[in-house]
Amino acid sequence: MWSWSSMLAPGLPFCVLLTLSGVPITQGQVTQGQDWSARLQKQEYFEAGRSLSRLPDQPSLESLGTAGLALLRLDLPSARLVRRGLSSGGASGSRLVGLLDDLIQFHRGNPLPLVPRLDGLLEDRAWQRGVLPFLGRGALQLCRSGQRKGVEILERILRLYPGADWALSNLANGDRFVGDYEKAIGIYARLMQQHGRQAWFLNGLALVHQARFERDKALALYLEGGKETCPGTQADRFTCRTNAAVLLIARGKASDLDRAEQLLDSVVSKDPAAIRAPYYLRRIQRLRRGCLG
Repeated sequence: MWSWSSMLAPGLPFCVLLTLSGVPITQGQVTQGQDWSARLQKQEYFEAGRSLSRLPDQPSLESLGTAGLALLRLDLPSARLVRRGLSSGGASGSRLVGLLDDLIQFHRGNPLPLVPRLDGLLEDRAWQRGVLPFLGRGALQLCRSGQRKGVEILERILRLYPGADWALSNLANGDRFVGDYEKAIGIYARLMQQHGRQAWFLNGLALVHQARFERDKALALYLEGGKETCPGTQADRFTCRTNAAVLLIARGKASDLDRAEQLLDSVVSKDPAAIRAPYYLRRIQRLRRGCLG
């Protein structure tokens, strides 16, 4: 049985650390820099090991929380590797093993096991800041599947951080997912009253109207948010332009395709790393070839 102390011994090459953890790997694989092995070298992986190696036999809630938060920072490959070597003996080990198992499911796209586990830790100061990102994402996934439990969690987060823009925006998204459109519209109205008509808020409000099949309203909001003069980040303006283009493409008129192409070109020309805009540009080209027969 390997131990974290052996894995964290100074000077050991990474291939030896993997071997100690029970993962067979050759020096050639490390030298080749395969993607999965590179990801396992992340600082979070070693921080998790340090936290676990420092746990006393009878850990306090604070020390258990420190180790647990270190585990939550692991990506999927790292979580799997740590899970192989973590003993489930004792109450603390069982709790951390359960956390890791749920984290692995979360990374696979299933938030259901992890969310209730973290929900109970939301108001614990030792865990709060670390669980918020996971709980927020998990709550939104619950909302996407139509479960109002996700909205309840987002409302609790807002009570802990009253007036925080990100908490309000998350709640508005959750309300949209479960079909509570009026409530979501009210949240965006509040945000814009406080901070102005920023591209971030305009995009969110447009998504609500689009969900209500009010496409003309949604398009107007996307176009407003996509203007170069609209307050907000360039990324949010590009999102608005891309979403406007998608609506225009859906209408299917030749003039709409021209306008959509202009919007998408303006994104691609300034953001070479954009993913959605090039995809929809190619779609426009396919539509035109289809129309030309």
